[in-house]
Amino acid sequence: MQKDASLTVRRAAKLYNVSRSTLSARRAGKAPRRDCRPTVTRLTVTEEEVIVRHIFELDSRGFSPRLAAVKDMADSLLAARHCKPVGASTGLQAL
Repeated sequence: MQKDASLTVRRAAKLYNVSRSTLSARRAGKAPRRDCRPTVTRLTVTEEEVIVRHIFELDSRGFSPRLAAVKDMADSLLAARHCKPVGASTGLQAL
């Protein structure tokens, strides 16, 4: 659309098989949903990276952490910031 001024949003959407709303949002500068961080996350990006790095380190030593251990790691990081612990609604449910 930048190269062809006569190309409308509607025509470009049909041509590239993309919805008009998606195309309009991209032209307005809105990031795709997959690139956006959910607002309901409790842990920071750094805290998540620490947990993932620890899990990989345990795995390289031949240990696989249980789900409860991962929850405990997340809870201890949240406790350091005086935040509520993770719960069942956050996706870390006991199996």
